[in-house]
Amino acid sequence: MKAAILFLLVCACLATKGLDFSVFQGTPSVTDLRCLKSNGFEFAIIQAQRSNGGFNDHIGPAVRNAQAAGFKYIDFYFFPSKAHSASSQVRNTVAKLKAAGLYHSQHQMWIDIENHALFFSSCSENVKFIKEIVKELETYWPGKVGMYTSEAQWSPIACNSKDFSHMQLWWPRYDGVGSLTHNWRSFGGWSRPAIKQYRGTTSICGTQIDEDVY
Repeated sequence: MKAAILFLLVCACLATKGLDFSVFQGTPSVTDLRCLKSNGFEFAIIQAQRSNGGFNDHIGPAVRNAQAAGFKYIDFYFFPSKAHSASSQVRNTVAKLKAAGLYHSQHQMWIDIENHALFFSSCSENVKFIKEIVKELETYWPGKVGMYTSEAQWSPIACNSKDFSHMQLWWPRYDGVGSLTHNWRSFGGWSRPAIKQYRGTTSICGTQIDEDVY
């Protein structure tokens, strides 16, 4: 038991903490983000597209505030909408990010796959749709493209498809442990996550965030 606790403490010390937030947090102030930076958060992931296909208009000022607060590593996430074609929603969101001055290869785009009710009824339709989203983003987005999902979400939505295992995985597992592989179990062909979202909505520094680690 002591050895296990020591291992987790060592992993936590070596880990890099980050945060993510959505349209619902609006535009966190530079003061709030500086507070988060001083609390050890080193990277941020900000929602670009909402689940209804709408664009997060707060992302431009949110990125600028995060950069002013000292965040060097900022990624985006994209929640696909089955109400729109893959091509139209990707190109629309990319165009708006470009207009906001955010069209840069340094920003990785993570595809948010969760909530079965927001996807098609069959896994085959969903896998086809996700492949189309991936293809469009890999074509039109200058940065890397990764996947955000968990076994509990991936299984009913994509029937544990292994077709995307070559992509980096951002894995939500709300165990409160800031260690990348703690409680990890392989699914969808992924052997390990690139990022772990280990704590959900947390009120801190005048705003709300999810907590992540890599």
